[in-house]
Amino acid sequence: MPRSQKRRPGLSERFLLGLSQSRLVDGFWIGSLLTGANPVLTNQRVEDALTIIRQYDAGRYQRLRRDLRRVWVRLQTGGNTGRYNVALDACELDPRYILRDNVTPSDIASVIVHEATHAKLCRYGIESAESLRSRLEAACRKQERAFAEHLPLPQRDKIMDKLRRMDQVPEDFWSDPSSAQRDQAGTDEALVYLGVPRWLLPVSRLTRAVVGLIRRLIRSI
Repeated sequence: MPRSQKRRPGLSERFLLGLSQSRLVDGFWIGSLLTGANPVLTNQRVEDALTIIRQYDAGRYQRLRRDLRRVWVRLQTGGNTGRYNVALDACELDPRYILRDNVTPSDIASVIVHEATHAKLCRYGIESAESLRSRLEAACRKQERAFAEHLPLPQRDKIMDKLRRMDQVPEDFWSDPSSAQRDQAGTDEALVYLGVPRWLLPVSRLTRAVVGLIRRLIRSI
């Protein structure tokens, strides 16, 4: 199958990567961007999640080492707990999710498995276009289920319950307009988390809209 054209990381991504506190663990770069979260704690929780995958699904762990180079803890938008960054071969995880009291290393491991599936699909040229998004997300949840089957109770049931809930979201949940709405709301919440007053959020939205328009115009030239 054709492999996708890899996007090069932008200047801002390289800059933020350099600001992150990181360490290498079994070939993985594990890092946390300093956004108020304790980087030592977040990195340790990621390491614990990778240990869970290695312990309970060794074959998957070896494949995951080929599919991902980095696990990067940084703020996410759109209500995402994680996403795959193709330019950096990175699974990105939101620190607010990582540090929740009710989130276990098994939960984090499940998200890493999900994003590693996106990485594999991207490598084979299967991009997350709107028309395919629902099916791609279903494929990633299928791999989460396969991983969860290896886990002991109650971790397995907790992940399976989450996946059943995601199976029931309406088809238009994955549409571009719905994704854009979630991204805007998630960006607002990330800014509030960073200390931006809510009364400044409309200014931020306008700025993002102008920047987005400029980028589209530049790409069309």
